[in-house]
Amino acid sequence: MTMIKHETGEPCGGCGSQSGQHHAPECPSVNAFRAGRIPAKGGQQARRAAILCQNARFRLYLDHTQRRRHGLSVTDLPDGTHTEQDAADAVRRACGVGSRAEIDHDDEARAMLDRIVADYQRWERQQRRAVSPVGDNREISAMGDKAQPQQQERCL
Repeated sequence: MTMIKHETGEPCGGCGSQSGQHHAPECPSVNAFRAGRIPAKGGQQARRAAILCQNARFRLYLDHTQRRRHGLSVTDLPDGTHTEQDAADAVRRACGVGSRAEIDHDDEARAMLDRIVADYQRWERQQRRAVSPVGDNREISAMGDKAQPQQQERCL
């Protein structure tokens, strides 16, 4: 287990350590990953995030969302711009974690990953959806009538 040194002038509110002393191993003020209380190896959610970032279609989704968010053209940000590392950085940033392994131990990060996956899946469905002959973004049902336009998806 890594010992983390208390470096502020005030006593720690979590464990009472003084400046220059090590925090107690169970101190809530210390990031559990830095202190080694939670193993860095990722579980199911970390693997899910890693697989997502390796998916070329997910990286294409990131290209599209960045263009839409920043008003860029395909010339400004071509398809294929996001790398696996860019995708991993984006997922970590959105989930508020420093490592994908943390997602398995943080309910808010796990909920954000769920949202990212849901938004990506919605985008995939929209990509596969048939475009009507008129050229608008409404889907044509089996009965031939036009459904209502879909709401805009949330951005990563």
